[in-house]
Amino acid sequence: MVHISLQGRLGADPTPHESYGNVTNFNVAVDQGKNKDTDWYKCSAWNDVADKVRKWFKTGTTIIVHGRLVRTSWEKDGHTYNDVEVKVDSFDFPISSGKKKEEEDVDVVQPEIVPDNEETTVAHYPEAS
Repeated sequence: MVHISLQGRLGADPTPHESYGNVTNFNVAVDQGKNKDTDWYKCSAWNDVADKVRKWFKTGTTIIVHGRLVRTSWEKDGHTYNDVEVKVDSFDFPISSGKKKEEEDVDVVQPEIVPDNEETTVAHYPEAS
């Protein structure tokens, strides 16, 4: 199993898909730096994590997701298709170090503050129990 952590911005509002259970899908754009391409990752969150993602995040907000990289493949009309998706287990809220003004307005219930490094601190929303 491949575990992955990504920090990026949501490309659109999270989309619930209740016909599959309590699941929310969203895409995260990860900027690779000046003059480089942006990578897009499909993400899906389930149950309590899905509820929190829908509540606290919208188009353009920054999120740090932690999850498992899952590959799926299927056949249709004689062609094989492959897809890769991040199944989100937990997420963090990036907290500005004061050097940059964040353009986000996120209503957060006191999360646990976890030192990440000297420049950044994150507010962690743990996996639902």
